[in-house]
Amino acid sequence: MKSHQGAPHGPKTWTVREGSGSPALSVLPLRGAVSKALGDELIRNGCGDHCGECEKPFTAVRKARGIGRVTHLAPASGLYCTAWLLCGACTAAMRANGNKVSAKLLAEAREAAKAGMLMAMPAGGSA
Repeated sequence: MKSHQGAPHGPKTWTVREGSGSPALSVLPLRGAVSKALGDELIRNGCGDHCGECEKPFTAVRKARGIGRVTHLAPASGLYCTAWLLCGACTAAMRANGNKVSAKLLAEAREAAKAGMLMAMPAGGSA
């Protein structure tokens, strides 16, 4: 899962947490209970305080209205899922685009998958 730390539009860092999330949340369709479980997982991991697309904070007025998710399968190192909570305006924009995440989020997911693949590679060389 992706973890965003720092100020909006600031540097992004990626953290990997052992035992975080259910593997089923990466592949099941985002409907009903699966969307709720994935949203709860994002909030539990500290990623539910702002919109993943516009990065505006969630408040009493701006609430999480949808979830965007990208799943990568890397044959050598496994399955990588990156998900975001989205505000109403960004959810509407995603739906208008055929439920496809934006290029910004897709690039972010690719970077997260690359970081995960690098971590999964065995360390080589001699010291």
